[in-house]
Amino acid sequence: MLENFLKGLASKKQIENHIVNVCKEQLNGCTGCLACKNHKEVYCSQNDKCSEIMKEFVEADLVIFAFPIYWYAMPGQLKLFIDRTVMMMDWNTYSAKQEVLDKGKKTIVALTTCGSSGYDRGVFEIKEIASLFGYSFNEMHLTGGSDNTSIAKDTNKMKKAYDFGEKIAQKI
Repeated sequence: MLENFLKGLASKKQIENHIVNVCKEQLNGCTGCLACKNHKEVYCSQNDKCSEIMKEFVEADLVIFAFPIYWYAMPGQLKLFIDRTVMMMDWNTYSAKQEVLDKGKKTIVALTTCGSSGYDRGVFEIKEIASLFGYSFNEMHLTGGSDNTSIAKDTNKMKKAYDFGEKIAQKI
């Protein structure tokens, strides 16, 4: 699905993409130390790859979250990453840190697959981040299986992903 979305996006807009699979990264969970609260820049006291990925998130014009919905939720490793976005928050204004705001408006896209329902709860946290930081949010959900194999074999669904990529290209 992501591949077809990116093809549709690239058909209408010149893009440079970098795919990060947070489920394959060794990321630590947020410890709640709030060391990030005392820094004006995006900062985390933990020494893992999450800070590097978060800086890419800040620099990007478009951030795409593509994932299957399992048991009405996003995969645990993705939720762990979402929790770590706290390092981008300005606790005085309850919005994004100035470093993040200075990069301009961003678009966030959620692409999900699921059996038949649950996608609304599966993207809740991503919608909240978009709202909190003033980003636009767009979503596409493909039902009929939470495994990529059955969805990927459905040419109609892959066309929907491609068309959605074209639509998003016109918005950014």
